[in-house]
Amino acid sequence: EALLTAVKAALTDDPSQAIATEIRPEADGSVVLEVENTTSRMQVAGLGGGHGLELAANGRKAEKLAEVSVEPMKTYAFTTNYPFLAGPWKMNWFYVPKCGERPDWTSLPSLPIANEVRRSAAKPVTMKASFKMAWNESRLYLRVEVEDDTMLPEADYGTIDPLRLYLYDGCLEVYFDGFADARRQSVQGFDLNDSRYDFVYGKVHRQLAVNWQLAQGTQSATDREVAEKLEQRCFKTEKGVAYEIAFAPRYLAPIRLQAGTRASLGLFIHDRDSRTDKGENGLSLATERGKVCNRNPHLWPEFILLP
Repeated sequence: EALLTAVKAALTDDPSQAIATEIRPEADGSVVLEVENTTSRMQVAGLGGGHGLELAANGRKAEKLAEVSVEPMKTYAFTTNYPFLAGPWKMNWFYVPKCGERPDWTSLPSLPIANEVRRSAAKPVTMKASFKMAWNESRLYLRVEVEDDTMLPEADYGTIDPLRLYLYDGCLEVYFDGFADARRQSVQGFDLNDSRYDFVYGKVHRQLAVNWQLAQGTQSATDREVAEKLEQRCFKTEKGVAYEIAFAPRYLAPIRLQAGTRASLGLFIHDRDSRTDKGENGLSLATERGKVCNRNPHLWPEFILLP
């Protein structure tokens, strides 16, 4: 018992370990810093310039750092490097508008998917892409438009492997971080509330599912159900293809379809010039240049559902 008391009273010299931190955007446009003292001794979260937040033992405080004017489907960015952080905190986010029974895509603004991931540094990605989102209490809607005049048709591949859709030109990978918590994790990579869905040629495969306890327990959707029942379509346009996907709550959990919900989104579109192309090549929504979304939830922009 004496040893346990001594351990609890120990004061670490590393503020990034003594202070748990989250910086998050809010639905009202504010950017909030929340810090928690994880030790049984008083700590100070240094903000620089001689300023700081005094934290009682195991105490917690929040402070507004910035504020933006909220506009739907507009990218916002915030970066800071307070002394108590393990490294720079970088985040992008956007706000998703609420719609009626179905979204009117022609009236909604879009955001670009423009981060090039090149198989060869000297060869640019030839496609262009953008996306739109909307929501109501029954669905989260996503539309992705791809411009590519050399997209390989399904017939070129013959038989499609339904479990490896990422092998095919134009495959869209959609990722969700259900709690938007990847940036505050000490270890990078997927956790139990992350998911991934792959789409191509009108087919869908759930590549990664959240832990069943965060969904509907033993009644959670199976991969087969997702492949058969998730509402989605892929169709040709004048300049390429478009994807329209409607995620029901069953396939989004733990994300809740209610105003103020915050989560993270990753998108990646494969660009292949031939059936034999290998390696990553395409457009990514990751916030770091040249990075894919796969296994990088700390690089996915966050989104907030507007009233």
